[in-house]
Parts: sequence; C-alpha cells; structure tokens
Amino acid sequence: MKKLIRPLLIFLSGAAMAFAMPPFGLWPLLFAGFSLFYALTAGQTGWRVFLSGWLFGFGYFLVGLLWIGNALLVPGNPFKWVWPLAIAGLPVLMALFTGAGCYTAARLAPLRSWAGFFSFIACIGVAEWLRGHIFTGFPWNLYGYGWARSLSMVQSVSVIGIYGLSALTVAWAALPGFLYAIRAGRKAVSLSLLALITTLNVALMWGMNRLDNNPTVLHDDIIVRIVQPNIAQEDKWSSDKTADNLHALLRASAAEKIPGLTYALIWPETAVSDFLMQNESARDVIRDAVFGNDNGNKTYILSGVLRHALRGEDEPLYFNSLIAYDSRLTPLATFDKAHLVPFGEYIPFQHIIPLDPFVDFSGFTPGTGLQTQSASPLPPYSALVCYEILFPHAVALRQPRPEWIVNVTNDGWYGDSPGPYQHLTKAVFRAAEEGLPVIRAANTGISAAIDPYGRILQKIPYGIASYADIPLPRSHPEATPYARYGDTPFLAILGVVILGHLLLAMRKRRNLLAYPQG
Repeated sequence: MKKLIRPLLIFLSGAAMAFAMPPFGLWPLLFAGFSLFYALTAGQTGWRVFLSGWLFGFGYFLVGLLWIGNALLVPGNPFKWVWPLAIAGLPVLMALFTGAGCYTAARLAPLRSWAGFFSFIACIGVAEWLRGHIFTGFPWNLYGYGWARSLSMVQSVSVIGIYGLSALTVAWAALPGFLYAIRAGRKAVSLSLLALITTLNVALMWGMNRLDNNPTVLHDDIIVRIVQPNIAQEDKWSSDKTADNLHALLRASAAEKIPGLTYALIWPETAVSDFLMQNESARDVIRDAVFGNDNGNKTYILSGVLRHALRGEDEPLYFNSLIAYDSRLTPLATFDKAHLVPFGEYIPFQHIIPLDPFVDFSGFTPGTGLQTQSASPLPPYSALVCYEILFPHAVALRQPRPEWIVNVTNDGWYGDSPGPYQHLTKAVFRAAEEGLPVIRAANTGISAAIDPYGRILQKIPYGIASYADIPLPRSHPEATPYARYGDTPFLAILGVVILGHLLLAMRKRRNLLAYPQG
C-alpha cells in the first residue's frame, strides 16, 4: 500500500493543477502542484523519472481536458462509444511530453542539484513548446494560462509570449519544492524566495504600468455587432431546423443601427452554408432583415460558412470558411480554415485509419494558410476559424499587418463546461501577444470583444441568444516585441537557463576534481 502513496500523490498534484486554469483560476495550485511533484520526484532516476512525469502530466491533462468528451455526447452522435478513448487517450499522449521532459532533465543532472533544477525548467519549457508544434500541435492549457485572472501578468506575453510565461511559471512554481528536496539552508531559502518574489512583482508591476499607460482606443465610425444565435448542436444541421436557425441568426442581426456608421456583423462558425447563401429566397430574407433598415449605414457581414467546391466534375470538397459579404451579399473576401482539428474535421492518415471524422460531414479540406484580408472600408483583418486562435505567433501575418482579428467559433459541442472558458482565454492571450483586438463570435460559447491588451470590453455569456454592439477597438500603435520576434525571447530565456545549468555543472565537476571522493 505504501508503494502506491507516492504515485497517487504525483497524480493528484497534476490533477489539482488543472484547477489553476479557467474558469477556476486557482493559480496558487500551480505552486502547490509543481512543488509537491518536484519534491516527490527529485530523488528518482532513469525510467522512474519518466513514469513520474507521465503520471503527473496524465493527472493534469485528464482533469483539464475532461470536457472534450462532451462533443461525443451530443444527441444523435453515432460515436458515443469513443467517449472513454477521447477522455483518456489525449491525456495519455499529452503526458508523454511531460514524462520525456522530466526524463531528459534528470539525465542532464541530478534533480537534487541546482544544475538539475535549471535543466528541469529548460526541459519542461521545451516539452511545452514541442506539444504546441509537432503532430499539428495542441498547445491547450500551457502552464502560463494559469495567470488568466491577472491581466497585469498577462501583459508579459506581449514580450515573451505564452511559452516564455510558461517557462517562468515552471521556475516560480517548482522552486519551493526544489528547496525542500535539497534540504536547502536558511540562507539559500531566503535568497531564493526573495528572487521569486522580486521577479513575480517585477512582472506584475510592469504589466500594471502597461495597462495604465494604454487605455482602450476605439474607432468612432465603425461598429462591430457580434451575433450569438445559441443554436443547440443537435439542431444545427437538421434540415427541419434550417428556417428556424436562420431566423435565430437574423433576429439579433436585425436590431436598429445608429445612422451614418459602418457596421460589421460577425456571425459565428458555420453560421450558414454557401448553399443557403446561393438560394434566392434565403438571400431576400437576409437582405431584408440585415440591410432593410439601413439609414445611411454601410453594413457588411463577416460570417462563418460551410463552403463547398467541386474537384473535377462530381467530387465535392468542403471548407470551414469565413467570408465577408457586402449589402448585395456578394463575397468580398474568403478565408478557408487551414489548421483543422484532427479526428474532428479530418482523420490523420485516413488511408490507414478506417474512420470518418466525428462531425456531420465527410471531412474538411484545409485552406492555404494565414491571410490578411480586406473588405474596405473595414480595416484589414486576420481571419481565424475556431481553434486556430490557439497557436501563438500564428494568428496574424507580419506583412501586410492586419488591424484586428476576427475569430468565429462554435463551442456548443462542449456544453457549459470549462472548455468554452478556456477557449476564450486563448483569444485574450493572443490579443495581448499581438497587440491586436480580437472580435470573437460563437454559435454558443462565450462571444466577446477584446482590446489589444486583453481587456474584455463586451461579452455574451454561454447559452444566451443575443448580440453585442461595440465600436471596433484600435490596435496597439506598433507591433509588440512578440509580434515582431515570435518565440525568440522564449529561446533567450531557455538560453539563460541552460547557461546557468552548464555553469553549475562545470562548477560541480571542478569541485569533484579538486576534492576526489574516497
């Protein structure tokens, strides 16, 4: 029984850390989880370190991603049998990165040494970066997102990005556990905790100063209307509900406008199909509802669209798109989602894996990639569909640079779970990283207007059919350091950590040579 206590505590330390993420925001659990894990693992070597790291990661991802299984429980979904695999399979894979990071760190230096502590920070930082990039990447719940409730701390990502903040978070959170593991003396504890408190406060004070000196600035002639129709997922593609769904979308869209202003109506992911937008009766209904009461307004629709095209004469291709329309419903700009969801929108290696995607279509075709789009007189924008907002430094082109980000999504798959709140958090961090406002429209989920510093200016709660009007926020006056240099500052942090590891390792080696054991 005693042999099970350590693995159980390691698992629980990872599981508890998941509650640092939205919507809970209990950031002290980052310190409790990482410190307990480090204290329990520091004395281990070899594959035991890997297994401990894997178990820690499994607890963290199992609890943090439990909501993903809700997508398979939507009424009528034939893939409910996959639910146990969905809630356990992804955490099993994600935990491999944590296990590999811990194993590599222990190979470089004993974890009960300062060199080992530095190698732990570097290796976990690299592991987080790798899970965000390889095999299409899944950078969900990176450790830095635990600071989501502190907008002052969020400001640091404008310089070092979320990967840099995550690496610092590992250093801060694991330090107490490391000091306990090495039985550090009073002087070492005092100096270490002073360094922790100082660096934390520097980050917080810098962020507070950035927010104080950068109030939200709004366009005075452009209004964005975010539309959240709140259509139940089981009804979304029912042919019997097509008219009802369209009317739900148009009820919010048809609200009165302030005369003389330009309006951009943001409709959520796959709000309509291109078949519907090509139907003359439907087009008449949309034109009457959206543009019929314009009083000197210029109104545009930026909508998520299920788009199709033909390859050859009869092979249909489907795209998850965002299309801008003018008042005649003429397409002005089309963006096709490029970063598709594995197993949700396509099956990797489908010629080997005999499954259909777990949606109502035969699978989507990826688009060509990131674009800066124009629907003049609207400012140029970067179009992102659904979880494309997850990927740091992959949400806006450097040139030509957009002035805002449009993110359409549908979190109705996941119910009123942590998922939609965590998804919204990614949009907040991308806004602060890039210095660009993000306008987020969800079928249901949490629709929001976010300024370029991560302030949520307007929000439509989960499960509410409504709309929100707000003047379009202006972007930060110039590109942030992170927008210009990407993960270079993160790599610089890793470089400093690795240098510290090497210096400590060399010092230990010199001491051994000067005073040989035995």
